[in-house]
Amino acid sequence: MTRMWLCILAVNVVAFCVCRFLLHDGAVAQTLMRFFALVGGAPGVLLAVWKQERSNIKEIAMTRVFVICVGLIELIAMLFWFGLKDKQLTFDMIGFFIRYPLIPLWILVANIATFVLYWDDKRRAGKNGERHSIVKLLGFAAAGGSIGALAGMYVFRHKTQKDYFTVGVPMILLTQALFLFWLMNIMA
Repeated sequence: MTRMWLCILAVNVVAFCVCRFLLHDGAVAQTLMRFFALVGGAPGVLLAVWKQERSNIKEIAMTRVFVICVGLIELIAMLFWFGLKDKQLTFDMIGFFIRYPLIPLWILVANIATFVLYWDDKRRAGKNGERHSIVKLLGFAAAGGSIGALAGMYVFRHKTQKDYFTVGVPMILLTQALFLFWLMNIMA
């Protein structure tokens, strides 16, 4: 094992132990979880958070979204490092979409579906109807509909006061853009 892998393993073990056994809910716990995610311990934090009870999901929803996005960004960075470090990077997104037409089709359908879902949730909120869950709204954004989620949030003025949407959806968009860039270069 190289020194880098040992450091990553140590950070994740410390992150898991601190987040699982020493921290309880609160601002300090969430700050430490975000710190550990930023220094490479996102998998350890996610494992610790996964084991927590789910009764407080709204209180730590932003932290969970943040840790998941940072973890995915770290994974994509490692994939770049190990898969593309000797390759010339390409930025030909149009050519990539022409070669693989199902990818832009998926992105278009996912964004339209997400936009409609945000409209429906806003409509239900006005009628005091049964609402869509946070997990469903963020899940549609994560499944490729982050642009539709952002558009739905600001066109319908819906969920714009919630941190896990105003910060989480742009982080999901950034993660998707990086993943698409990695995919485009790995498949070139």
